[in-house]
Amino acid sequence: MEFDNPIGCTERIMRDLSERTESITLLRTAKALKTFHYAANGKVHEWFEPGYPPSVRGRSRYNFARKVHALTSAGADTITACSQVISLHIGQELTTETLEAGSLRSGEVGWFAY
Repeated sequence: MEFDNPIGCTERIMRDLSERTESITLLRTAKALKTFHYAANGKVHEWFEPGYPPSVRGRSRYNFARKVHALTSAGADTITACSQVISLHIGQELTTETLEAGSLRSGEVGWFAY
């Protein structure tokens, strides 16, 4: 999850982070923009703005946009909905405390740790 620093959702970074694996990026900016990106094996497969179904681009076999939309339609805020969907996908609970502590390491590209 990134707060106001969109480097992790650039196509190059997503491609590199997801080579031979998968990568999920949830970006939230100070201007209220939120984006969800899913990449696998070097390709971005799904991209959308949570809470805005017409923004969906691409499709993955996991259909993250549909799952997030179902939760937001039931009253969840967009960040909570995305966090729940990501938690279910990776099999690990994501909490605000965990994310703010910066203890999750999503991957390495060259000598940069993200």
